[in-house]
Amino acid sequence: MLKIISSELFSRGLLWIRVLLIGSLVDIESYGYLLLLISAEAIFGTIVSYPQIKEILFKHQVDARHFYSTGILYLLLLPVILCAAYLYFNSSAAMLAISLSVFFFAGSQTALYVLRVANVSLYNRTKVYAAVLSTVVFMVALPYNPNFLPLSTATYFFVLFGAFIRSSEKMAFDCKISIRELIPGWLIFGSKSLLTQLGLQGNRFVIGVALSIGDVAIFVKSYMIASGITFIYAAIMIKYEKGLSKEIAPNELKPRLRKSFGVAGLMCALLLAYIGVLFVFWDSKIPSVDQAFKDASSELVLIFSLFFIFQAFSLAFTPVLIASGKNFWSLMATVFSLLVQVLVIICLWENLTLSTLAWSMVLGHVVLVGTLVLGNIGSVRSQKHQ
Repeated sequence: MLKIISSELFSRGLLWIRVLLIGSLVDIESYGYLLLLISAEAIFGTIVSYPQIKEILFKHQVDARHFYSTGILYLLLLPVILCAAYLYFNSSAAMLAISLSVFFFAGSQTALYVLRVANVSLYNRTKVYAAVLSTVVFMVALPYNPNFLPLSTATYFFVLFGAFIRSSEKMAFDCKISIRELIPGWLIFGSKSLLTQLGLQGNRFVIGVALSIGDVAIFVKSYMIASGITFIYAAIMIKYEKGLSKEIAPNELKPRLRKSFGVAGLMCALLLAYIGVLFVFWDSKIPSVDQAFKDASSELVLIFSLFFIFQAFSLAFTPVLIASGKNFWSLMATVFSLLVQVLVIICLWENLTLSTLAWSMVLGHVVLVGTLVLGNIGSVRSQKHQ
């Protein structure tokens, strides 16, 4: 357990802090542009990889078929990725950078979860190596040109995929796959991932249009500072998500829900402690700390802290809901959350501010968690009538 948490904290912490630090090496416009590229990579890359991630966690089966499925879905979505990137950025370089980054991002996420289920020890070591090597490339190449982002993502992918190849020498890579069997997972989890990522990161592209690229940097950096606790969230979920996601027997539902509440409570306690320490350092006026927090807003950090409290509950409740067969409730929770954010943006478009967009994310997650709670209550009630 200690090795899992330490490797998770180190690798995720390194990936997190490098995005903060590079902001001090480039001007605010270039930084905002880079953050938009990273957001586009994450949105499309998660859509492509999320269906396989859920299948890996749910079935606990590991084979090369997961990579084939990810690759096929990427090729199907590639025209959409290219068109969206070109229409927003109006740049062939940005379009190429995003399309390549999405491919390597999706492949690396698939490899991560395959290793996580197949060999935890190898997963721990490889994730650290991948984080270190990709960070070196990130910090060396991207200050020269943000469009070099695929170099860093590719480094991360090849380290992980190489580990998978070495650990799977006896695995058959000519396994058959059925597109017809994959389509339902693509539609359900791909749609859910799209809606989730738009809710989390879509507002950054709204800021780029309605306000400025510089405002993107302020908004995202404040979000990232508040999100520093989330790689600890991830370490906790590494420990508990497998158990929460397993196919659930009727008599296991209530104990599973109690466990999910405990996991969420632990994450919230850690978040509050983190925010307290964070503001102590921020108020200290230490030059190195001030440099790291440059361009961030303390008001936005506090708003995002509230957002991450609700995110802790959504992370803990969602696996249980899916494991109990209530995928529809999980999808509807995401839909309602996004609709709330969109309505706030539309209604306040003429007076749109960074604070307004941050509060829209909080309100959206309140609705998300409320819907997940209703779905889990419905699962318990349906169990009583069986």
